[in-house]
Amino acid sequence: MAFASVEDLAAYTGRAVENTAQAQLALTLATGIIRAEVGQTLSLVEDDRVTLRAGSRPELYLPERPVVAVSSVAGDGIRVGEWTWAGEYVTRPYGWPNLVTITYSHGYAVIPDDVRAICLSVAGRVLAQNDPDGPQVAQETVGSYSVQYVPRDAGSATSALLSEGERELLRRTYRRSAGMVSMR
Repeated sequence: MAFASVEDLAAYTGRAVENTAQAQLALTLATGIIRAEVGQTLSLVEDDRVTLRAGSRPELYLPERPVVAVSSVAGDGIRVGEWTWAGEYVTRPYGWPNLVTITYSHGYAVIPDDVRAICLSVAGRVLAQNDPDGPQVAQETVGSYSVQYVPRDAGSATSALLSEGERELLRRTYRRSAGMVSMR
């Protein structure tokens, strides 16, 4: 499911959406771009299962954030007792079996406003690039009047990419830490 609705996109751009299917596709693609950038689902996923290879540390960091619940922990197919959920990880004072399967819920029930804004911005750029009302003005000069138009297909592949500012915000706030290994 996209991080924003077609109605949100219409309100964001200040224009009625003429082609709902195109707008929905733009929002879906923008959502995918954001998820790829942060390496996270971000939407709420309940009872997800992940199998992690345990190391020598007592903490097992879960790959998706934020973690909202941990319902079960099993090691090598056997339910593990005496574990504690502590934010982004589970811990056990006696160490872990080799492979640990954790069932947990993660993500946001309501997508944060900054993520929605980036989704709408990317989708808005896609729709503007494909606007049937005419070519996009790339440059305009007032003195000795000059105008330059972008051909309809120019830049369409890059219009959906994140800006550097959007990338930085997503990385700083939502990207998971490096060094986690998971097996699904």
